[in-house]
Amino acid sequence: AAGWCVGPSMPTVVTRVQSFTSSSASGPGPTQVSVTLREVLQADYGLYTWPASFVLARHLWRHRARYLHAQSPLPPRGIPPPLALAPSRPARVLELGAGTALPGLLLAKLGACVTLTDAVHQPEVLANLEAACRVNSLEISGPASPPPLGGRAPANLARSISVCGLTWGTTDAAALQLASHGFDLVVGADVLYSRGRDFDRLLATVRLLLDHSEGGAGVFVTAYQHRSAHRSLEALIQLWGLEVRRVWQPGGDEDGHEDEDGAGPSSGLTVDVVEIVLASRSISRCNLKHDRL
Repeated sequence: AAGWCVGPSMPTVVTRVQSFTSSSASGPGPTQVSVTLREVLQADYGLYTWPASFVLARHLWRHRARYLHAQSPLPPRGIPPPLALAPSRPARVLELGAGTALPGLLLAKLGACVTLTDAVHQPEVLANLEAACRVNSLEISGPASPPPLGGRAPANLARSISVCGLTWGTTDAAALQLASHGFDLVVGADVLYSRGRDFDRLLATVRLLLDHSEGGAGVFVTAYQHRSAHRSLEALIQLWGLEVRRVWQPGGDEDGHEDEDGAGPSSGLTVDVVEIVLASRSISRCNLKHDRL
């Protein structure tokens, strides 16, 4: 029903629930959210939840005041939220290489209007994303257009979600139409895992999306696992007119919780969370902040 191939090789889809809790109202929205994941327990890129996805989702949960509402209290350490959102509308979010979409589904449940994207040539991944939206009681719709100037977003907009294919590095009509929706936040977990030319394609798409964000104020937040094949992320993003604004590195939790998702120091993996912005909006390199996850 979800679009899997029928036959002896049909994969076994399993579901699991990932919960996020907070002991206090440290951000907007609920203090507990659960996301149901649909995945194939094989190391297939698009149908398996990789460690970086848990790290990114946990980061977005803990810093939801930073990313979803400009009028919320300041995040830890007095750093202002990077998004200047009008309080009358939810954040518009796009997830790149969504896979099982843990970060995107979480943000949708927190009230953001989310578009999940993955490769056009992987229809089974796109079908699984749509099934995951239904399992999580999220209404599937098209990418949300900006509300009328000075107007309020429809009441049900914050609970809507859309799924579409996206080819990185293209500027065809479909990519331009998608970018024109003006996403405030672009997220991607472990999207920096393949060959250098794929990095360039990814960053070309990130640049396109941030260029079309409202006032150029959009932010790309990514969690990536360190691998020996990585080229210098900082050198690459500079070529695309982008800059790292802030880095969170493993080694503890500023909120005082244990690293319960198995993607921190105890797992032997190194996963950083990075904020990337248009270079014209970034802070100077000497002021780059490195914080603990």
